[in-house]
Amino acid sequence: DAARRFTPAHLVESILLPSKQISPLFRATQILTTDGRQLTGLVVGETAEKVDLLQNDARRIELLKSDIEERLLLELSPMPQGLVKQPQELRDLVAYLLRG
Repeated sequence: DAARRFTPAHLVESILLPSKQISPLFRATQILTTDGRQLTGLVVGETAEKVDLLQNDARRIELLKSDIEERLLLELSPMPQGLVKQPQELRDLVAYLLRG
């Protein structure tokens, strides 16, 4: 669906600079738990009692809200910067995303 939603220039920018423009749905969240753990990831589910956090290493953690001391929405994309190393990799990835 990327071909209908984004221009090639927007895709290139999003790949090379993933934190430049972040959809609110894809902003990372940092959580400090009452036992001192600091976790960062994408909130993929939430109820009145718990939060489901998808960490950058693809592990999913379920946290009780009562165990959360602090929660902060970051200006940071969960997609790491610098994944594409060569111009051909960028061309291939953009071509793949634009394929319908």
